[in-house]
Amino acid sequence: MEKINGRIISSGIGMGILKTLYRAMDIEKIVMNRANTSDAKDVQVEFDIFEKASNIIKNYYISLCKKDEQTTDIFEALSQLATDEELAENVQLSIKKKLYTAEYAVYFVSRNLMKTLEVLDDEYIRQRARDIEEVADKIILKIIDIKDNVNMENPNNIALNNDLAHILIVDKLIPEMLINDNGEQLKGVIASICPDNSHAAIIARIKNIPVISGINIDKLTENDYAIIDDRDSTLIINPDEVTRSYYERRLRDSEKAIKDLTKYKDIAAIAKSGKYIKVCANVSGLDDIKAAIKNGADGIGLFRTEIVFMNRESAPTEEEQLLVYSEAAKLMRDKPLVIRVYDGGMDKPLKFIKSLDKVNSKEIIDERGIKLLLQNEKIFKAQLRAIYRAAVYGNISVMFPMVSYKEELDKTQEIIKNVKGELELENISYKDIKIGIMIETPSAVELSATLTRDIDFVSIGTNDLIQYTFSKDRTDGTQTYLDDKEYEKLFGMIKTTTDNAHKNNCKVSVCGELAGDLKFTDKFIEAGVDELSVSPSKILLLRKQIIS
Repeated sequence: MEKINGRIISSGIGMGILKTLYRAMDIEKIVMNRANTSDAKDVQVEFDIFEKASNIIKNYYISLCKKDEQTTDIFEALSQLATDEELAENVQLSIKKKLYTAEYAVYFVSRNLMKTLEVLDDEYIRQRARDIEEVADKIILKIIDIKDNVNMENPNNIALNNDLAHILIVDKLIPEMLINDNGEQLKGVIASICPDNSHAAIIARIKNIPVISGINIDKLTENDYAIIDDRDSTLIINPDEVTRSYYERRLRDSEKAIKDLTKYKDIAAIAKSGKYIKVCANVSGLDDIKAAIKNGADGIGLFRTEIVFMNRESAPTEEEQLLVYSEAAKLMRDKPLVIRVYDGGMDKPLKFIKSLDKVNSKEIIDERGIKLLLQNEKIFKAQLRAIYRAAVYGNISVMFPMVSYKEELDKTQEIIKNVKGELELENISYKDIKIGIMIETPSAVELSATLTRDIDFVSIGTNDLIQYTFSKDRTDGTQTYLDDKEYEKLFGMIKTTTDNAHKNNCKVSVCGELAGDLKFTDKFIEAGVDELSVSPSKILLLRKQIIS
């Protein structure tokens, strides 16, 4: 018996024989030898092949939508990405201007877009880069298939139709693997790579399939018996009979617990103290909102709008934004939807956003959030107009990031007043909405008594608050590893903010990663917070934790 440490992506106990499903292809190596067309006359041919391949991949994802109702939204999103207009325009431009082949143009455009997303400080949006890679690689292989009349798809990337309980071994887990396999007998996945917020990870959690990553799969042997242990984040190879019997008992108990969890979907999260805690969701798009609704979210506590702005040569128009925000409001019906305006800055550079003209190092660090929007008033006003207009369709609130000083809030409220005045003059329908700010810096905590006087709610962003208070790098994976004294200080800051806000009849939410950590649920309740906003997959677990 051997134990191998890994990282749990999707919780649960998995037991079965090991089966190799997929070995990733080196797409870069494949396309590098196929970069340029031989003649400008070939451009239209490359256009046509790209379009044909994109439509084939789109239809492939649509076919997967019909296989499993639980995951329809995800495959629908991937199908739309396959024929995304902006992606297609950039690919066609690369073919026309640079005389790239269709396959290399897809590779070139998709990798540049991925680089743009991967530098962001928002983990969820960074993971969307993986979806782009997945769809782009399928289009590339299909283009080569069409040109060379060869099947570039890995022959093992098919349904296993295995009647035995099994655990898949994969280089990189992608969504279709969890749908194409024999679902009844798929008991887990061992993946070299599977980001936490990837669509594959989300599907695994929806379907309660245990996934462990960070394992050197080259050392695994097919047909060995294995157990995925989510408690210890370990993979057990060829367990003895005692160990196997122990996990079989745990598995039976676990399956019952999962079934029991669904009963919390429609139960109000009332703590033993009698306080009602709203359990809301952090989302980055319409697919996430649908997942939040399925899990019974009390509302959307944080709708990130960064993805609406990314990968563009110019700012999204008011009408483009109105379409997204109004659709989100309609999905939520009467439940609250908090839209955070664009939170840009050092790690989210955009060509059409003007940077602050500062040289002081502290001010450069702070060159993000509300400060950046106030320097780009035209873009700021367009987003506000879209939000206020979309409010007609639902229960929308607006939230402003990185507000640290009263002057920033005063200027913002003046712009809001101007926006509403303009809409009235133009006879455009809008609805007045609640206003909130994010508390993400020590200075905002210190000034929380003043900042909360003229607003309706605050949301504490623990990720940034930890970074700016304890100098923890958000991207190095260590930010939540604080010592006891640091945690004590952090929750003291949260309690100070909550007390000051409540004195001003201002509600308090927490939307950082810490909100979903069940070890700290009691601490948040003790601090007096009114709402916890987490990823859709954590809603039911959090609601159960609050009640119990």
